[in-house]
Amino acid sequence: MTSQGGSYTVVVANSVNSVTSSAAVLTVNPAPVAPSITQQPVSQTVTAGANVTLSVTATGTAPLTYQWRKDGQNIAGATSASLTLIT
Repeated sequence: MTSQGGSYTVVVANSVNSVTSSAAVLTVNPAPVAPSITQQPVSQTVTAGANVTLSVTATGTAPLTYQWRKDGQNIAGATSASLTLIT
């Protein structure tokens, strides 16, 4: 849990004296969050020869990666949140 983050020291003592360690800083990063699509691509109808852009918005622990597909097959180089096509 992230509340455990902070600066930790230890005191070692005996009947003669005590000594304190240098600080060890503990940083606790939040647990990773699975990607979630917050805005789906929108279906469109266009005239042949027109440009069309498909976009997606997603959240989750970075870095997020994208791979657009057509009919289940990866489109080479289509690895951003938007895809522009000339129909």
